[in-house]
Amino acid sequence: MYLNDFNIRVINNRPQYRVEYTKDGYSGHCDYDVIEKVGKNKPIQQTIKILTHSNMGEIIDYWNKQTPLSEDSFNEVSRTIREHSMNVLTQYLHQ
Repeated sequence: MYLNDFNIRVINNRPQYRVEYTKDGYSGHCDYDVIEKVGKNKPIQQTIKILTHSNMGEIIDYWNKQTPLSEDSFNEVSRTIREHSMNVLTQYLHQ
């Protein structure tokens, strides 16, 4: 997967987090709001991560240069970016 080729870092501006991707002049990011919820009747804590903004155009351009993409690839690329950035953020939050 080409996303692993990038330098990736998480910027913590609690409760907002940004997952940044950079490599060879290409850059992109996904922004998340992270909300901690605690149940009213039971003391169960839940972490909710909401993707609020994404600017991954340059990353998609890089990906397209490595493996030409078609219009049919859009859903797969979009899903892969969302899943990858969410996994990076989840790992960061559990450090």
